[in-house]
Amino acid sequence: MKIRRGTIKDLKEIAELDYLFFKGFLKTNPWLDKKHCLANFLLPLRKKISNKNRIFFVLEDNHSLVGFSSGEISQNYFYFKEKKAGWLTDVFVMKRHRGKGLGEQLAKEVIGWLHKKGVKDISLKVYPKNNTAIGLYKKLGFKNYMMVMRK
Repeated sequence: MKIRRGTIKDLKEIAELDYLFFKGFLKTNPWLDKKHCLANFLLPLRKKISNKNRIFFVLEDNHSLVGFSSGEISQNYFYFKEKKAGWLTDVFVMKRHRGKGLGEQLAKEVIGWLHKKGVKDISLKVYPKNNTAIGLYKKLGFKNYMMVMRK
């Protein structure tokens, strides 16, 4: 297993993993448009992977991608002390490779990249029923900050 920075050459495989990642949300999230979600993975990823304020790391096993993580830097709201906001936007590992600490390693790669870019304020969003991810994020030092509610 090897973790490395994702490149434009990895785009198709990242999109396939992103599809698997998102497919799980479709079962539990009534606000998502299933047709739109499943049909449009490559275009937004192409824009994201080319942006200097975004990063992708990929987990490679025998020359195939089996996981990825991503992050981005944006401007923080004017009322925050820190002017840069960092986001851990995705962490995904295929089921057969879970439970080995690989998601933690992928998340740490993004967090390390954000720190190297001078970002101190790092946030993420997670579904409240995703207990595995919540456990990982708490292990990495993340704390509950805000709850988003929908009707």
